[in-house]
Amino acid sequence: MKKLLAIIILLLPTTVWASEIFSGSVTASSDYLWRGYSQNNEKVAVSGGIEVAIKGLTVGAWASQVDFEDDANYEYDYYVDYSHSLNNYFGFSAGMINYNWDNVYDTINEGYFGVNVLGFSATYYQDLKDSDFNFVSGTYTIPFITLFDISLEYGKATGFDAYQAINVSKDLGDYTFGGQVGTEESMISISYNF
Repeated sequence: MKKLLAIIILLLPTTVWASEIFSGSVTASSDYLWRGYSQNNEKVAVSGGIEVAIKGLTVGAWASQVDFEDDANYEYDYYVDYSHSLNNYFGFSAGMINYNWDNVYDTINEGYFGVNVLGFSATYYQDLKDSDFNFVSGTYTIPFITLFDISLEYGKATGFDAYQAINVSKDLGDYTFGGQVGTEESMISISYNF
């Protein structure tokens, strides 16, 4: 997966890097939450990522601090996604994520498929090595609130309790202010987008 990502990026024409299809962000948050649960022992985390998007195809990399009270100090992920909207009411996405942690844990490869209908989205994630482990999520983006972006989230992973959360975000220029209040954990964040 890492080699594939490197090859794709190197093959992109130079003009890609000067255009709007290249983007990234750096985020400081009160915690790193993943699927409702803390990945940094409820401490401040710094994360960042870059991606290239061309006609629905996105290739990217992302990294964050983690603290599992062992030797893992950071997580770094690579991903490939294809998303397409058929009209203003229906869209879908499919992709793969490669998760890594300081070489402490085995790499995890996960495939997913999701649909979006009228602000409702549902996504199914499957561990490509362990067929018994999966994750399902559902999100509803509230359309009639314009001051902030607000969404309601539900998620359930194999072997874990389900969680629910409210996500709030606001874009101001190159910055995004956000937060999540969940049944398991909560956090606030600020991101610089480029």
